[in-house]
Amino acid sequence: MRIALLLCAAGLVATACESREAGASEDASTAPSDTPSAGDASREYDAGGHGEPNMDAGAQRDAAVSNTADASGAMGGSVDAASRDAGPMPMDAAVGDAGNVDMDELAADVAYDAFVKVFYTLHDGKGFFVNNSGTATANAWWTQAELIEMAIDAYERKPSDAYKTLLIQLVDGFVDVHSTDWSYNDFNDDISWMVIASLRAFLITNRPDFLSNAKQNWDVMYSRAWTSDYGGGLSWKVDVDSKNACVNGPGAIGAYLLFKATGEASYLNKAKAIYAWERKTLFDAKTGAVYDNVNPNGGDKWTFTYNSGTFIGAANYLYQETGDEAYLSDAKLAADFVKSQLSDADGLIKENDVSGDGAAFKPIMFRWLSKFVVDNDLQAEYLPWLQFNANRAWANRRLGDNISWNNWKQATPHRILDSHGAMATVQILQVVSPGGPEVVWYNSAPQDGRKAIEAERCDEKRGMTIEASEAGGEQLGGVTDQVWARYGQVDFGASAPSQLQARAAVAEAAGGSIEIHIDSLTGPVIGTLPLASTGSWTTYGDFSTTVSLVTGAHDIYLSFKSSPGKTYICNLNWIKFR
Repeated sequence: MRIALLLCAAGLVATACESREAGASEDASTAPSDTPSAGDASREYDAGGHGEPNMDAGAQRDAAVSNTADASGAMGGSVDAASRDAGPMPMDAAVGDAGNVDMDELAADVAYDAFVKVFYTLHDGKGFFVNNSGTATANAWWTQAELIEMAIDAYERKPSDAYKTLLIQLVDGFVDVHSTDWSYNDFNDDISWMVIASLRAFLITNRPDFLSNAKQNWDVMYSRAWTSDYGGGLSWKVDVDSKNACVNGPGAIGAYLLFKATGEASYLNKAKAIYAWERKTLFDAKTGAVYDNVNPNGGDKWTFTYNSGTFIGAANYLYQETGDEAYLSDAKLAADFVKSQLSDADGLIKENDVSGDGAAFKPIMFRWLSKFVVDNDLQAEYLPWLQFNANRAWANRRLGDNISWNNWKQATPHRILDSHGAMATVQILQVVSPGGPEVVWYNSAPQDGRKAIEAERCDEKRGMTIEASEAGGEQLGGVTDQVWARYGQVDFGASAPSQLQARAAVAEAAGGSIEIHIDSLTGPVIGTLPLASTGSWTTYGDFSTTVSLVTGAHDIYLSFKSSPGKTYICNLNWIKFR
C-alpha cells in the first residue's frame, strides 16, 4: 500500500513505487468556506504574494519573468503549439452533474500531467510554473518552491527521465530568477522553503550546486534568524519581532536534510534545537495544535494545516533518526489534531483557499503527514481519511483539462486559476494511494454552447488583461496580435450552431479579427470574425460570422489577429454561438 514515501534518492527513504499579471481581476477569488479563510481579513499580504498575520506589507521580492517566455508542453521541453494543445486528457470516471467517483492509479498521472500542460513554461532551458493560467509570469517565491516540491513528489511516486528533467529545469529556473544568493529576501521562511526543495532535488540528482545553494542560504538564514529572544527559535522576517511556526518547522526540516546530505552532525543538532523550541513555544502538548507565532503581544493562536504539516515532518525525521518515542508521540498528536479539528464533520480539510498564501497550506500538510503515516505503518488509522480527501479532490476537477482548484466543496469553475490555487489536488494524489470511499461527483458540467459566455471566463489565456467593462461586468482588454483564450468544454449538443456572435468595443485606431479554433490552438478553424471600429473603446457593437457545423463538446480557442498597421484589436465582452 502506497501513500508516497518521500525523498527516495540517495537511500534517504525507500519509495514504494505574487507578482500578478496586469489586470487585478484575474485574481482567483477565494471560494466560500465554512471556516475562516487562511487568507481572511486578519492577514495582510505583500505584493510578492507572501503573508503572515498582522505584519507590514513587505517589498516586492520576486523578479519578473518576461512575458515573452513561450508556453511549453508537459515534461520538460519546449513543444510546438500542436503538441501543447493536444486534446483533453483521459479521465478514469464517467462525468456528469451527479454520481460517484473514486480514484485509481491513473489519477495521479493525469492530474500532474494536466497541471504541467496548463501551468508549466520553459524558456532557454529554465522552467517555472506560471502564476496563473492567464499569464507567462512565474509564480511567487515560496509558492514556486512548493510547486517544485510537488514536482519532486511526482517523480518520487513515479520516477521517470521526463519527470526528473522537469524538476531539474524548475530548480534551475528558480535560480535563474532569484540567483544563488537569497539573502536579499528578508523572509526567512521563504529561504527555508526553497532550501528544502533544493535539498530534495539534490538527493535525486546529486547536482552539487543544488546542495551548495541550499547549504549557503540555510546558513545565512540561520545566522540572522536564530536569536535568544523568546528563548530561541527562528525569526519569521528580518527586523520583525515575531517567531513563527512557518519558519521553524521548515527550518528544522532543512537542517535535518542538510545533515543527511552532508553528514555534518551540527545540522542534526540544529534541527533538534529548532524543533525543541517550536515544541515548547508553539505546540500544545494537550491538544496537538501548532500555533502560528509568538510576538510582543503574546502571539497568535491561529492553527493552519501547513504549520501542523511541517511540525509533523520534522518530528517524524527526528524520530526516524533517533528512535526517541517522544517525537513519534508529538507527530501523532499533531496529526490527530489536523484530522479532528482542521477537518469538517465529514473529514474534509476545511481550508479551501484558491488564491493567496492560504492556497498553498494544505498541500504542504498532506505531503508531510502522508510521509509520517507510511514511515510508521499508520495506514489503518489515517489512510481512509486521506483517501476520502483525495477522492473528494479528484471528483471536482474540471471537464476537458482535468484541472481542479483547491476548494473541494465546489466544482472547479471555468475561469483563470492561480497555479498554487490548483495544486492541492495534484499534491494529494501524488502522496496518497488509490482507494477508499466513493464520493459524490462535483465535476463541472460542460458549458452550454448556446448561451452567452463572458469573455473573461476563459479557462486559459496568454496576453490580454481582465478588466472592468463599460458595458457592465468584466471583459478581455489589451487585446493585441497573436494573443489567445481557451474556453473549456463548450457543448453544442446534437444540433450544430451556424453563427458566432460577439459584443466588443473597437477604437478608431484598432481592429482585426478573431479566428475560432476547436480542440486546440492549431485545431480546425470553424470561423473568422472581422472586427471593425465601433468608434471608441467604450462604444460596444455586436458582431457576427458564420461558423462550420460542429456538434458535441469542444474546447474553443479564440486567436486574435490585428489588422495591418494596428496594435490593438478590441475589448471583448462576450461570445455566443447560435
